[in-house]
Amino acid sequence: ILIPTLFDVVGTALVNYGLLYVSASVYRMLCGTELVFCATGAVLFLGRKLLSKHYLAILMMVSAAVLVGAASMLNGDSAGSGSPKEQAVGMVLLAFSQLVFAAQNLVEESFMADMKVDAALIVGMEGAWGLLIMSPALLVAQFAPGSDVGGVLENTADSLMLMRTNHFVLASAIFLVFGFFVTNYALICMSGQLGATFRIVIDNLRTLIVWLVGLAVFTYTKDDPIPLGEEWQQYSYVQVIGFAVMILAVFVY
Repeated sequence: ILIPTLFDVVGTALVNYGLLYVSASVYRMLCGTELVFCATGAVLFLGRKLLSKHYLAILMMVSAAVLVGAASMLNGDSAGSGSPKEQAVGMVLLAFSQLVFAAQNLVEESFMADMKVDAALIVGMEGAWGLLIMSPALLVAQFAPGSDVGGVLENTADSLMLMRTNHFVLASAIFLVFGFFVTNYALICMSGQLGATFRIVIDNLRTLIVWLVGLAVFTYTKDDPIPLGEEWQQYSYVQVIGFAVMILAVFVY
């Protein structure tokens, strides 16, 4: 179970570095490549068989991801923070991260479907290994120069103080831990029962949910000095088309 943990850590690191140079809209489009990588790996390495409808659904899902990302770019959200060369590097890192995440999903599917490992055990062991791997990194971050309180990369003492004095921060942290557990448990169960490819198909619907919540939040906070969420823009209808294709792809699959 160390292997999928390493995949998760490496993939997350690649995403974080890649997003330093490219926009979230580009990342949304590149997320569609994970589905292709996973489907290819399932056929080549796990011996899974995909029918014509599965390939059609995969094509639809990738097309939907491109539409959603393109809409964000047309709405003016495409500006990356790096030079053209840095943005190219960022896109390569993000694409490679999707390959790593696809490998993680395939390994977890193998654990669930072939080795009959319990989903709760996988989630727990991945969390334990993740804690062991990231603890030394967190220790180093306490002394590395950065923009956190005290001029360091990460000030854990300040974070703990925030959770102690701000109940909203504490509640958010608890909710995140619980939410990640439920999400990972459900997705791993889905990998064992329906396959890693279908797991990614369903997981991509989170983009739709986040977008809808963003619209609702903006409607509620649009009169505030700093509104939150996402505004309905000129090319948002393209996103609607993309999400409609995404939902249809789930039923086709």
